[in-house]
Amino acid sequence: MSFLIERSALSALVTILVATIGGAQALGQHAPPPTPNRVASEACASVLPELDRQLQALDRHEVTYSYRLYTPRPGEAPTMEIPDDAEAPDRLFSVVIATVKRCGIGYRIDERTIWSRDHESQGRLLTYASDGVEFHTRFGWANSTIGNVMLDLNDSMHRVASEMDAYGLRVFGEVAPVDFQYYMRFGAASMDTRWTALSDERGKASWRWLPNAPQTRLTATINQSTATLEAICMDIHDQDADRTGARVQQRKAIDFRRHIVGGVALRGARLGEAINDGGPGWPANWSLGIVEPIAIRPIECSADWMHIVPVPGQVVQDTRFDVAYHSGGPTMNLEGRLLHLGEPVLGDAGWGLDELVRDLSPAPQAAPPVEARQPTADDPGIVVFDAGNFEMLGEPVRVTHQFVVRNDSARRWEIDQVIPSCGCLTCEMSAMSIEPGQSATLAVEMVMPYPGLREQHVALALKHGEIMRFVLRAHGLADGSLRVMSSGLVRHGDSLSTSVRVYWVESDPALRVAEPAAPVLTGIDGATLAFDGWHVIEPVSEDGSRPRRLLGHGRIDIPVASVAEPEREVAFKIACGHKRERSMTLEVRSEAS
Repeated sequence: MSFLIERSALSALVTILVATIGGAQALGQHAPPPTPNRVASEACASVLPELDRQLQALDRHEVTYSYRLYTPRPGEAPTMEIPDDAEAPDRLFSVVIATVKRCGIGYRIDERTIWSRDHESQGRLLTYASDGVEFHTRFGWANSTIGNVMLDLNDSMHRVASEMDAYGLRVFGEVAPVDFQYYMRFGAASMDTRWTALSDERGKASWRWLPNAPQTRLTATINQSTATLEAICMDIHDQDADRTGARVQQRKAIDFRRHIVGGVALRGARLGEAINDGGPGWPANWSLGIVEPIAIRPIECSADWMHIVPVPGQVVQDTRFDVAYHSGGPTMNLEGRLLHLGEPVLGDAGWGLDELVRDLSPAPQAAPPVEARQPTADDPGIVVFDAGNFEMLGEPVRVTHQFVVRNDSARRWEIDQVIPSCGCLTCEMSAMSIEPGQSATLAVEMVMPYPGLREQHVALALKHGEIMRFVLRAHGLADGSLRVMSSGLVRHGDSLSTSVRVYWVESDPALRVAEPAAPVLTGIDGATLAFDGWHVIEPVSEDGSRPRRLLGHGRIDIPVASVAEPEREVAFKIACGHKRERSMTLEVRSEAS
């Protein structure tokens, strides 16, 4: 991770970066008309062949990089401006040697910290692996007692996704700065791209990330004579980057440098990162990284790059199954819950979770709503109806109830006024006069605009002075997120099958969340998903910082005849109630004997 941005700030930055990149890809699917500034558009497009060539040159190769990180001196005044002497020896924070293997869009990175101002990081070894679509595994080890150098095993894992995405940006943008095609394609197609000439041969193309993130501006320095990208800078402002007074909040600037290693032209980079003053506790800061390739060699591609088997002593964080553990130790962090297993966790433990974890309790079912008289010392006659839980799912919900108003006295009741606690509450009495022994109904309708507890009161003022009070209460349920994990499909004769792990993660620990329905498989005729029910992995934490998490196991069976290309991969969806579904594409791994 970048030195200067703490986890919470980094997660916010990553959310912005991932959103902008995702917006670029989405926009690329419906490219805007050619920009009227043809010079800028053509300049952005002209660098794509060279970027593609550089990327292809690294395929099936292992490149070793040195990565030197410079930061402010201890006690230096905060600033986001990188000083001229940023590479002074007393500013050096760490030195890392990284080897990067590439095979198509897949890669593996092994990083070793050979020196650090932070002595606990000395000797740190990190391994990351991905198939280019999602991260699979990452391991860490260090000469210290800090445990997992990326995630303490006693902590929650709810930040895993953003941290892994952040490291993905670092992989492509820092350790191996080789993949900037998506930036330049966007600049070439954008109506917003502008050109500023620096000389007859060089200039700068600049554009905002429209329409998703107008606060983000990218500036690319391009050599037109050689059709090469010399530098690229991403500035994230506090408002639309074109507005007068827009202030740069975060910056990432990359200047590319050409190196000849073993007769091969490779690219290094000067990487500047900075954040502006964000108020108390968030001072301005900067860091500077120097990436230089020092060796290259051809290699053979192997699936073992992504599916690495850990050895005893390693700290493992495996995002295929959301687990973290010390290989050979007796504990495992499963989706934020620290489990004491009573036996060593060895090898690639994710595949054997069903055997290791046996103490999951069934998810409790909600009790049906009831109307009850809840007397208090101040008001012995109040009647409360708790309507229970209502799924919000991004839309307001109307909750209605009819209270029964019964006259158990010996006199006739004349209702003088119906007084709601809010003008948004709809109230209607079936009769304004109730004889002894008779009843009337009070119909109440309440709108719930957002998740959480909502409670509205209605008072009936009788002409003889008595006041009756009624309360309608309901809980708007926030939505959760659905995650499905599988190792791939295996063919058994005329059927494709696999086991799946289905996670349900609540979005807010302070709010009740709708219980998910049992997942079902859709999109393929005759396909089935047998599900064993939801189990509680982690309750809401005592300090309220982490939401509840559920887990269920299932088995998918798909008829081969229902799949177009059963020998390659299969696409389908798993749905879990209204507006919740996850699209999946699984490879057919092998045919069972």
